[in-house]
Amino acid sequence: MNPCKEILVNRKRGDEGASAVELALLMPVLLLILFGIIEFGLAFSRNIAITNAAHEGARVVSLGGADAEETVKRTSGFDDDEQDDIAVTVDSDCAGSAVDAQVSVHYEHEFTVLGGLAFFGIDHVDLEATAVEKCV
Repeated sequence: MNPCKEILVNRKRGDEGASAVELALLMPVLLLILFGIIEFGLAFSRNIAITNAAHEGARVVSLGGADAEETVKRTSGFDDDEQDDIAVTVDSDCAGSAVDAQVSVHYEHEFTVLGGLAFFGIDHVDLEATAVEKCV
């Protein structure tokens, strides 16, 4: 018997497109997981940036320096259009304060989701950071 003919005879019927169907079923789930990981990484990076900016703003105010809001916006590294959504609150001022005075800077930022979490109806994530420094 011809070996090529034997392979054709022994082949199962009905499994010609099974791998294509499996790929079509799993690909959206895998892409959703991939974009979710990317979104989480971007949000985590933004959270680190606003935490550092809040600490820098509190440090500048505790040393009797410039405006905390301007310092936070400058050190956050965000674009000008993204800085409009930034809310910075300073709880106390160190100028002429008591010995144990502290300054607290609270920073809020709304992170817009690109698409990984938008599938679940999440269009933004609120990020917050608070930094407290002792006045010098």
